[in-house]
Amino acid sequence: MSAERVASELTVAILPLGQIADRQIQLTAWILEQEFGVKIVFLPAMKIPQQYFNAERDRYQSRSVLNFLFSQLPADVQRIVGVVAGELEDDKNESKLGVAFAHDRTAAYSVLSLPEWERLSAKEHIDRDIISYIVVAHEFVHTLGLEHCQNLDCLMHKTGYNPKMCAACRRWADRELKVK
Repeated sequence: MSAERVASELTVAILPLGQIADRQIQLTAWILEQEFGVKIVFLPAMKIPQQYFNAERDRYQSRSVLNFLFSQLPADVQRIVGVVAGELEDDKNESKLGVAFAHDRTAAYSVLSLPEWERLSAKEHIDRDIISYIVVAHEFVHTLGLEHCQNLDCLMHKTGYNPKMCAACRRWADRELKVK
């Protein structure tokens, strides 16, 4: 976390949904702690209920996964991030790396589309970590209520390829972290 940022009072739960590598869980926690100054609570891994799975496309319905996450949100926690072992799809049946609901304070991202660390070179490890960073940070900021940014170079742009937020989005996120 950069020196000028104030630590947030938010507590965020991380819930592994399926069999998730410990390294991915720790990376998720590190991203949230370092970038947003939140406190992390780890929940025990769970399986996503089968009724949320679209067998035809081999994906979980993202809206249902987020609703399930909301039902698992502990009373003393303000946000929950689900790390999903399967693929996610939106209401248009399109594959998604991550999804979030601001009103439910929930976010989820899929690790299935990310390559396995054990098979990666050192450079590929960095690439995978950057992708994880971008998806986790982008979806978490959505839980704070920020929509997509028009700035192509911003983490919050709908394509989400840049690991940095523009100054306007950073100010907005920092303000929300202090307020919430």
